[in-house]
Amino acid sequence: MKAYTVGYSVGSYDNYREVTVFITLDKKKATRWCTKFNKMMKKWKLYYDQYTKDIGFKWYDAEKYGYKFYDRWHELYKLNSASYNEYEIR
Repeated sequence: MKAYTVGYSVGSYDNYREVTVFITLDKKKATRWCTKFNKMMKKWKLYYDQYTKDIGFKWYDAEKYGYKFYDRWHELYKLNSASYNEYEIR
């Protein structure tokens, strides 16, 4: 019997960590969740890219957009893609 841990990773190098969201016995459920998470993350990153410039966030547009977009943008860009790990249960 196999079990699957499903989650995502955040950060890189020294501040890298993995977040486990759930454990399931159904591989199809794990795959669907990872696919859905990655599609949504891509969609939101594309949305928040409209507030960015080549070198990063548009600091000079803070009066127009406020800093509410910066916080969400920064959190999204720390996320890495979702994945699952397979474990054999004896």
